[in-house]
Amino acid sequence: MPDNEFGRYVSTPILLQALLGIKSEAPNYWGNLLFMEDQPDGTLTITMEVELTHVWSYVFEQGFPGIEVEVEKE
Repeated sequence: MPDNEFGRYVSTPILLQALLGIKSEAPNYWGNLLFMEDQPDGTLTITMEVELTHVWSYVFEQGFPGIEVEVEKE
């Protein structure tokens, strides 16, 4: 994909296990990780193509207590 910097599809169960340390029985496709970019202000921008945006806010907040998550929908 021209807009996919990694050129890979990262399935939901792999991300859930990496972020939370749990094995998920979630379907293999709930979205794709597309880009990750460090910003000059110290934040990390993660661009994902996902079906359920609210799930990922919860995942990041559980995996990294104290993190501030902002979700933008296109």
